[in-house]
Formats: sequence, structure tokens, C-alpha cells
Amino acid sequence: MKLYINKLLFLLSAASTSPLFADAQYATFCESVQPYTYNSGDTRAATTTVSIGNAPWIQLDLSGSELAAGATLTIVGDGATQVITSNDLSSNEFSAVFDGSSVSLELSSPGGIRGVTSRVEVSQVKVGLCKDDIVSESICGGIDDRIPSTDVRMGRLSIGGSSCTAWLISEDAYITAGHCGT
Repeated sequence: MKLYINKLLFLLSAASTSPLFADAQYATFCESVQPYTYNSGDTRAATTTVSIGNAPWIQLDLSGSELAAGATLTIVGDGATQVITSNDLSSNEFSAVFDGSSVSLELSSPGGIRGVTSRVEVSQVKVGLCKDDIVSESICGGIDDRIPSTDVRMGRLSIGGSSCTAWLISEDAYITAGHCGT
């Protein structure tokens, strides 16, 4: 058994230094804010559905909402439900993050109290989609206008998980941008 564990540890240590893993590039986590307009007005009850295209997840900005004492805002998404009270809303003006591209909202108030109303307002929605005008997060902008080079003095330098272009300026010295490796 000990022999197999030693072989496994050797293989794992070899794999961790393999070039296959060293220069891996990861996809950018996409998040954008979409404007949205919903206002229930001052009322005791309201229902609506908020949908944003084919977003993989959705989160509502409820900062303009006001819930009366005893009122609840129930948000139902794919496989999850969140019940928000006035106390919850005063400490956090956002909903939970829900899987999927839409959620349904239901405002309900306790009976018997006349003139006490609530308001649900959704002014923007945070979604798991990239902005249309942003191709990637890069200091070089959204247009990749690089061209291949055969210059043997130029290459990629991997430092601390990031990768930058480097130029060999003498037999044992190179230069790179100041932000590389920080």
C-alpha cells in the first residue's frame, strides 16, 4: 500500500509542475448590471416576474423598495426561495443570487391594517452575463490585434500565476511590463 501512495504522490507532484498546468488561462467571470424598471407603487399586494435573457444567474437591486412592518416579499427562482421582511431589506438592499434568468416576486401584507402599504422597486439587475461591448478584461483593450512573431528573443513569462510578454535583452537578462508578476 505504501508503494502505491508514494507513486501517487510522485505523479501528483510531477503533474503540478507540468507545463500543461503552468500557463493555463482562465475564462473571465462575467457579471454585468442591467437596468430594469419595475415599481409596484404603494400597495398591499403585488406580483411580477423579472426576466433577463438567458442569464445563468440573477440578483435584484431592491434599494428603492419599502416594506411595511409585517409585510413580506417572496422571491422564487430555479430551486430556491427567499422571503424578505422590512428588517432584512434595511440591512441588505439586494436579493440573494438565484440560478436561472428569471425570478417571480410576490408582495404580501398582513390583513386588518388600513392605509399601511409597501412598495417593491427593482431599478437594476445584476446578471451573470458579459457586457456586450467588453470582449475580455485586458489592459490592451477589447480588440486583440496581436500578430504572431518568430523573434526568438520574445516569449511568455509566467510569474505568480500571471503570464506576460518578456523580451530577452542580453544573454541572461529580460525586460517585461512593470505590472507583470505583481
